[in-house]
Amino acid sequence: LLDTSRLLFLLGDRYIDLYAFSTSWESTLLARLFFPEKPIDVAFQDSLILIGMEQSVYIYSINRFFEMTYRSTISLNSSYLNQDPLVRLLPPDIGSSAYPCLIRQNSIASYNVNNPVQPVLVHELNISVGLTDAVRIGDNIFASSIDRGTLLIYSPPLSNPVVLDSISLIGHSITGTGSKVALASS
Repeated sequence: LLDTSRLLFLLGDRYIDLYAFSTSWESTLLARLFFPEKPIDVAFQDSLILIGMEQSVYIYSINRFFEMTYRSTISLNSSYLNQDPLVRLLPPDIGSSAYPCLIRQNSIASYNVNNPVQPVLVHELNISVGLTDAVRIGDNIFASSIDRGTLLIYSPPLSNPVVLDSISLIGHSITGTGSKVALASS
């Protein structure tokens, strides 16, 4: 995962390596974090880094010297009715007032992490299909599913979402930018 600060997060078996790149693309290992579970996804929001595991999300802050400080953990076991694992973390667009979304196989939830020590569940949407991937483009969430063979397009807020469209494809991976979305099927 590479952002504008030339940071690269490599997700390993039970660790994450943080590399920084110079303008000549020379890499420097800044940190290695170990976790009890295998990391699934990493997302940025301002100076926060969200690291998603199957049943939890760790929140760290990072300063301009690339020092990372643990802030809190969102335990997915206690805050959700279902026990489906995490699929993807979706950060809000830069400058957006939206909240990061946690995409699970059978639910989508948004968390207010403005106070990273005490994140607050804002909305949760339980869905009946098994999601495999998701991407946020503008105000919409595009989610692929293998259960029903559909690409679902949700329009926030999650308190009153609208399924804008459904496309009959069996999707495994999805990505997009601007007004374009690409779905890799089986």
